[in-house]
Amino acid sequence: MGKVKKALETSLDYNERAKLKEAVAEQCRQYRQKINQKFHDNFDSSIMMSEEATKAKNEILRKIKYEKMKQAKLSNFIRIEREKILHQRDIDQRQLLMNHSQTSLFSTSKGEAPQ
Repeated sequence: MGKVKKALETSLDYNERAKLKEAVAEQCRQYRQKINQKFHDNFDSSIMMSEEATKAKNEILRKIKYEKMKQAKLSNFIRIEREKILHQRDIDQRQLLMNHSQTSLFSTSKGEAPQ
């Protein structure tokens, strides 16, 4: 048996990880939507290529562009969202402490013993 490892202040709990995972999934859906709008089935069509070949080319192009966009932008998005979650956690903890201290001050001013 060893020491119990202490969690870092910057580590996310289960609910925060779920919130981050949901935000990442939504961002990926937005990336996919942007790519599908930009590279539709008739994108860069030509009379020299058949319609099926154009659709196949655009499908491959959409997949490549989506992966490139994720690779280029998703890590920065995750970093920013993680910072937002940690900042919100800090605000929530401060608010909780303020509420608790106001409650204890209120109870001591009435002559009750602090809890």
